[in-house]
Amino acid sequence: MGRVLATQDVWALTGRLEIQFRKPVPLDQQLTVVGELTRSRSRAYEARGEIQLPDGTILIEGSGMYIRVPDEFVEQAKLELDFWQVIPD
Repeated sequence: MGRVLATQDVWALTGRLEIQFRKPVPLDQQLTVVGELTRSRSRAYEARGEIQLPDGTILIEGSGMYIRVPDEFVEQAKLELDFWQVIPD
């Protein structure tokens, strides 16, 4: 879910994270991970996500609230982490 914000070049910290484990996750099977931004305010964001089997069965659901990091902090962190980059899916 946090990756949804990273693709928009938004740096944020997790304020709340809720995960519901619906079914066991099998090994050696392809999984689909979906995340979406559900609400955007000036400094707070909400997102939801799920992990599914190929047939659409939902194994895990989650939601979270993320707080935007101030721009000054981001610029300083980028200087210190000169290797930082978001790699597109």
